Amino acid sequence: MLGDTQIVNYFPTVIEFDYERQLTKRLPVLPPSLDLALGYTAVKVKFQPDSIEVLGPEKELSALKAVQAIYVNNTKIQSSFTTKVNIAQLGEDLVLETNQVGMEVSVDRFSEESFRLPVALINAPLNQVFKFFPAQLLITFSAPLQDLKNITPENFSIGVNYTSLNAQENRATLKVFQAPERVQNLRWEPKTVEYLIRQ
Repeated sequence: MLGDTQIVNYFPTVIEFDYERQLTKRLPVLPPSLDLALGYTAVKVKFQPDSIEVLGPEKELSALKAVQAIYVNNTKIQSSFTTKVNIAQLGEDLVLETNQVGMEVSVDRFSEESFRLPVALINAPLNQVFKFFPAQLLITFSAPLQDLKNITPENFSIGVNYTSLNAQENRATLKVFQAPERVQNLRWEPKTVEYLIRQ
């Protein structure tokens, strides 16, 4: 009772409301899109911290795999740098541990290189001999200058997987079986080869 006021009844007698269990989840930070000058590449992007905790409803958190860093540069990037970047908002029901992280970007020049390789063959029976036409292919790729001197033709394997061959055809599509991680824009000619099988 408040003063002369007395509550004798209220309506509705039952109040219903929705609620969800709140959880936290640590998510890795994804690198932003970087506008690099021609001839340069980002060889490494590091964050501090590299992951952040997100608080929110269990259903929404379960669908999240990472958070996205945002960076906008006004000029083309040509050198390494360190800065603070914002984290993209995820929704009004989700709370981020922090809205900013430190970002360190290592930038290096890159160049193109070409190698001539034999057509590789994998998963073939030992009792069969394959002959490819042509027997070699030309690959071209880009890589940071600091890595280029250490990349050799032996680091690549491009060719034919026996298990994917069609018995009704004598032409096969070339696939990449092995290539260095730092290699970019890898391309090769020809894309297909003809073959003969000798028992």
